[in-house]
Amino acid sequence: MLAASALIHAPRAEAELAARAVEEASRRAGLTRPARVLLFLTPQMLPCAAAAVKAAARAAQCLQVTGCVAPGIFSESEWVLDAPAAAALVLSDAFVPKSGSTDQACTLTLLAPDMFRPDWLGPETRHFGALVGEAQLRAAYPLWSAGRIQTTRWVSETLGGQAEILVAPGITPFTPLWRVTEAQNGEIASCDHRPLWRNLLRLIPHERVKNGAFSLQRLFACISEEEPEVALANGQYEMIAVLGTNSVADTVTLARRVEPGTRLFWAIREPQGAEAELRHKLQALPEALAPAFGLMVSCIGRGAGFYGGHDRDWQLVRERFPGLPLLGIYGSGEVVPGGTGARLLHYAAALALFTPSAPHV
Repeated sequence: MLAASALIHAPRAEAELAARAVEEASRRAGLTRPARVLLFLTPQMLPCAAAAVKAAARAAQCLQVTGCVAPGIFSESEWVLDAPAAAALVLSDAFVPKSGSTDQACTLTLLAPDMFRPDWLGPETRHFGALVGEAQLRAAYPLWSAGRIQTTRWVSETLGGQAEILVAPGITPFTPLWRVTEAQNGEIASCDHRPLWRNLLRLIPHERVKNGAFSLQRLFACISEEEPEVALANGQYEMIAVLGTNSVADTVTLARRVEPGTRLFWAIREPQGAEAELRHKLQALPEALAPAFGLMVSCIGRGAGFYGGHDRDWQLVRERFPGLPLLGIYGSGEVVPGGTGARLLHYAAALALFTPSAPHV
């Protein structure tokens, strides 16, 4: 095989969990010495992260070990959020770009939460990855490349071959594009000259409202100059959280200031829509597509907590590609390619499916 993955977890955090993950993945792939290793660890492994990276490099007899500590990790076999665990993907040289070659599927890019800059991650490279760390606490998790912990707060690994990248934003628009007509600071009173909150309650799909109440954590204003379908397709939108509403004044308070004249649409996050979106995109992939492995990044706000105890995104990928070696993380932001550079999404799931550029035995 050209690639294989393994995930090992235990009651106690030990560096040897990483070595065992690499050894098991190498055994499954039939590789005595992988050309590249991707290694992800859970936060419970923080005390021994540096030793775990060294153990993984030793087990692989390869210094090209790249990865990070992430809020949660998964392989095709299981996902882990709250236990010491290590997940490894080993790759043959079929996915190592040759020097000076254009054989570059994409660049796996892992960053601290405050490091994303779209102008820095330019359009000449297809970036795919995630923000890792505690965004609200502004705490970064360790990242590593070349077999050692790095202090740059970002790492990248360019992978060869070809990559089919699928992005599911996970939000469902329920209004067309509106223009803000009355606003003060972060409080919006009207859009298109109509009282805002009363109008939103009328349009929110009725099955999402229970006893007249709606979870504001799932309601977002999406700033854009494009109609919702176009904006979601090209990533040209900014999601702003709702902090509160006033049913008497018919106002909605957002997490940041919005000026009159701003164009936006309103969307909700809900499990049924997110699951249906990802299923549709997986089914739309060519039937003949036979990837050697997949990398997946998912928002920590999705997963089992979002879907009521089962990570439906993970399950859908496994159903579409049974037995596919898969490595993934739950992060605090998803980095995907865009037309003018890398895009940063939130609450999304993104999947990169890799095939070699030429036949390999």
